[in-house]
Amino acid sequence: MKLNPEFRKNLWLEFRGRRLFAMPITLGAIFAMAFLWNDSVLDASISWIPIAIYGIITFIWGTRLAAESVVREVNIGTWSWQRMSAVGPWSMVIGKLFGATSFVWYGNILCFVFYFLCSVGKTDLHKIISLIVILVVFGILAHVISLLASLYSMRYRRSFERFEVLFYQFAGMMVAFPMLRLGVWGALNTHVSKTIYWYGHNYNHALFVLSTISVLVVWAVVGLYLVMRDEYQLQNSPLVWLLFVISISFWAMGLKPIFPSRSYDTFPIPEGTMVTYMLVMGLVYLLACGESRDAIRLHKLQHYIKTKQVKRFFAIMPRAIITLPVLFAVVWYAATHVRQPFAGPHGERFMELVPYCMTAAVLFVLRDVSFIYYMAIRNKGKGHNNVVSIMILLMLYTLFPVILSSLKWFDALSIFIPWAQKNKMMIIMPVAGQAAVLLGLLYKEWFVHKIVNEKDGL
Repeated sequence: MKLNPEFRKNLWLEFRGRRLFAMPITLGAIFAMAFLWNDSVLDASISWIPIAIYGIITFIWGTRLAAESVVREVNIGTWSWQRMSAVGPWSMVIGKLFGATSFVWYGNILCFVFYFLCSVGKTDLHKIISLIVILVVFGILAHVISLLASLYSMRYRRSFERFEVLFYQFAGMMVAFPMLRLGVWGALNTHVSKTIYWYGHNYNHALFVLSTISVLVVWAVVGLYLVMRDEYQLQNSPLVWLLFVISISFWAMGLKPIFPSRSYDTFPIPEGTMVTYMLVMGLVYLLACGESRDAIRLHKLQHYIKTKQVKRFFAIMPRAIITLPVLFAVVWYAATHVRQPFAGPHGERFMELVPYCMTAAVLFVLRDVSFIYYMAIRNKGKGHNNVVSIMILLMLYTLFPVILSSLKWFDALSIFIPWAQKNKMMIIMPVAGQAAVLLGLLYKEWFVHKIVNEKDGL
């Protein structure tokens, strides 16, 4: 059988020499001690031990190996050679993702075997299999996110310290842990409802979480493949990203509260719509702050639009801008599906204020994205301006509203944050003016002035 060359290389590296026997001997000793400690009985009272070991080696050690799989190549200077080899981006993704973590999964198989022996006959077989599958899927998700974070960061640097790798490792753990908790609890039917309400139908909790995360893993692997293609200097279609945003918006739109005992009656719009709005808005800000805005890319965008090369323009168009139409659609849907009156600044309840507040919120997003890109273009894509832009926006959203609130100038808050007040137009007009000014400045800098000059050497 012909194996992926990158995967085969990692297998040779991970299973060399004594390492092949170290894992079963170490885990076997731990499991033997647990067995003897439990009066030589295999039952559910010690079934938590292999699960705990799985968590340690998968979410601590495995995420570290995934994050280091490309970073290590960069640090020792072999990554450029690898990109020029015959190994394509897809083979590289599979080789790095599953090859670099193969030794971890070797240990995980042993943990699952011991867990099965402890649980079979005492716990429902369906629960045992469900828990194992959930753990496997979440482990893969954590590894994908760690590798994706480290690979994406290579757009900005070509050398890495231990602390940076720790951050990428932490990103994988933080994405997987919250929903892993829900998935495991759902599989064991404890502490959470047994069903989830989605688009008018009830679904088994564990099955719904598992299905959701499985789809998310597929999308994460696709994202990893697209970022790898960028490393190979291959062009990606923006339609894939747009399809991803639409798919997660569709998923979130149908959600109802997971914890039905809590009251959500005070929400002016459906919970799923609010979750979708927050999710898409978060993606816009994440992309606006994290995407590459180097002078060469900005210059290419300027050149393509001036020469009417629409296809090439959209191919490298910032994903934050591509996501904005989806956000606008979500806001429009939210504004037209108000179900509860909105609480005004003095306790009044206004049903008609919700569309204005939602419109103001999306205008603030448009203003912020325009400001971030204006600062980037103005300073020819220099990295430090990203931090400056973020700090300025944080001050606008925190410092000034606090000052105005302390002075009890509540009507002026709509200049800095979406704020409900009796005069409906004053909810929108301040931010609409800011957005219009910044869009004008962005257009002037992006499409009128030259982003790069001859003296820049570009």
